[in-house]
Amino acid sequence: MQRSLIVGFGRAGKELHLRCLRKALACTDNMGKNLFDQHVGVVDPISNQSRIEDPDIQFFTSLNEVSGFDPASTVVHICTPPHLHAETLKQVA
Repeated sequence: MQRSLIVGFGRAGKELHLRCLRKALACTDNMGKNLFDQHVGVVDPISNQSRIEDPDIQFFTSLNEVSGFDPASTVVHICTPPHLHAETLKQVA
């Protein structure tokens, strides 16, 4: 089962990537539901997690805090500002 970790929870992370993940999960049949884990990790030092009331989202303020996401079965969505993509990719790897 694939897990998703969203790095950066601004407009792209919250309104595009998370929304698409939720739609994909809702549109899959029973077999497809085994492909996606409904629990999503979010890494963002300034996201206001208190405004999100979703028990399926786990917040982390840095990549060093992330736990429970096996690299072999985690898809990372890099949603930081474009000038930070390369550095974020290095840190994730």
